[in-house]
Amino acid sequence: MQARKVVFLLISLLLILSLAGCGASNDQQQPEQETPQGEAPQNGTIADGDYVGYSDADPESHGEARVQLTIKDGKIAEVKIDEIQDGSTGHAVKDLATYPHQPAVEGDAYFKDKFTGLSSVEEIRAVDDFAGITHSSEKFKLAAERALVQAGTEKTGTYFDGTFMGYSDTSAEKGFATAYVTIKNNAIESVVLEEWQPDQENPGSFNLKDYASYPLKEAQEGNEYFTQELVGAAGPEDVDAVDDYAGVTHSSENYKAAVKMALEKAKQ
Repeated sequence: MQARKVVFLLISLLLILSLAGCGASNDQQQPEQETPQGEAPQNGTIADGDYVGYSDADPESHGEARVQLTIKDGKIAEVKIDEIQDGSTGHAVKDLATYPHQPAVEGDAYFKDKFTGLSSVEEIRAVDDFAGITHSSEKFKLAAERALVQAGTEKTGTYFDGTFMGYSDTSAEKGFATAYVTIKNNAIESVVLEEWQPDQENPGSFNLKDYASYPLKEAQEGNEYFTQELVGAAGPEDVDAVDDYAGVTHSSENYKAAVKMALEKAKQ
């Protein structure tokens, strides 16, 4: 009888130790998997809604792409693609109904179809370019990636790294300014500023202001001033804090408006 009691106590002790060990194991937290910088989270963390992303742009890119994604049930349900042209057109949206390059029209339909149903940046990047519009294809995919990142429930920064295009009121009688703003680590790294004037012989077209022949010397000085003073700005309030340049008040206002638009487009 005594031997049975000893065996029973030993078995009970082993069970207690075993259960304690399981509890300790379950209490250990598993390491969280971080979402890479600038990447859209996987399914389950994509919020339904409409999101807009913009591609990079520079003076040689002939404009930018704007992609609007409608997310439903964690996947892309609808896609709208626009190409916003450079300052020579007053930043008009490319009209595919009259645009002479047929691959542009076909490519628009192709990417709308290919993006629908996707749910990750990796899937967007894997979409093949469309023949005849390689450069536009790259713009569409980058803009779509950025729109999808904005749909993520966790953000990794204030702005995307890249170069974004902004512009002041293109209907202004005296012309407008265009800014190409390069952002790195949530602040402006460099700025290229252009000024466009109406082409009197071709309504709807604009000519780039030539500072070498422009009679007001302060125009070029003001351009160089803002190019330097805007570096390091991290938000619209920093842009507004830059003093206007004497003699070019109108250009000063245009530059600031253009840069603030670029910052808005760069938001995550």
